[in-house]
Amino acid sequence: MNKYLDLIQKSKQYIDQGFDTFGRELQIKDQIAGFLVLCTFRATGLSDAIIHLCKAGFTDESLPILRSLIETAVNMRWIMNKDTKERLRQYYANLDKNKWYGEPWTSVNLRERMKQIGFKGKLEEYYDLVVKFCHDYTHGGARTLPHHRLIPKASKKTLMSADAIYAITSQMVGHVLKALNEHWPGKFDSYKVIWKAIKDSQST
Repeated sequence: MNKYLDLIQKSKQYIDQGFDTFGRELQIKDQIAGFLVLCTFRATGLSDAIIHLCKAGFTDESLPILRSLIETAVNMRWIMNKDTKERLRQYYANLDKNKWYGEPWTSVNLRERMKQIGFKGKLEEYYDLVVKFCHDYTHGGARTLPHHRLIPKASKKTLMSADAIYAITSQMVGHVLKALNEHWPGKFDSYKVIWKAIKDSQST
């Protein structure tokens, strides 16, 4: 199995094991816990969709979903990083401003939030590629047209490889684990295993 696919699956197992410690009777008694649980469900579903599309050869088509996964994971980490109650209030205010479910992404500056929680280097570069592609994709940009699906002899060059997409996805699911551990210390500290594995993979 691809090493990053393996890490994604392990992260999902660790998430499941973490919730198992609550005896499968998790009571959401506060808004923060509810936010984290719903975002976790969303993040795991998005990661599954990304994998299915990439395996079917639709790597470019998976990028808008990857964009949603990045926003979900970054907001989870940003909210849990500090001033959690105020940031959660601000998060919901942003959603309300963006018509709640009427738009797929909020208009906040995710790059700034990424910097605030320590994202840097190649991940920022990949993020820029994903965002630029999504902008072109939603506005009908020529470079996003699937020429090879219309013209068999056309180039099948894609913006990002499946491996690159899996790598980013594994990091995002790892950050979901970290955010969960911030609220439930010790329940999801296996994020350290995932982070170390990703770091080791990048250094080889």
